[in-house]
Amino acid sequence: MQVLRLRNKLLLSVTAIAVVMVLLFMLATSWTVGHQFKEQSELSLIKASRIILTNLDVRKQNILTASQQLANQKNLGSTIWYLAKYGQSKVDREMLLVTYLNLARDTYN
Repeated sequence: MQVLRLRNKLLLSVTAIAVVMVLLFMLATSWTVGHQFKEQSELSLIKASRIILTNLDVRKQNILTASQQLANQKNLGSTIWYLAKYGQSKVDREMLLVTYLNLARDTYN
């Protein structure tokens, strides 16, 4: 009877240790996978931010070039003034575009 109790306690102890070991293994695996996903996400964010910064630099350069071209045109002040007035009003975008094109054509001529 005592041997049976001892055997049951031993089996219960081994089972408890096995459960603890499985839980520790699952925790370590979960932490490792989570850490890998975090690193992949950080790399993706870094890559995306580089692409965004590159695109912003290209747009900045395009705006600078367009500004320099506009600065070389005559009657630029009146063109900008009219466009600003139209932009501040509640004018239809198509009307604003047509007005801009007419002013740009007039300025170019």
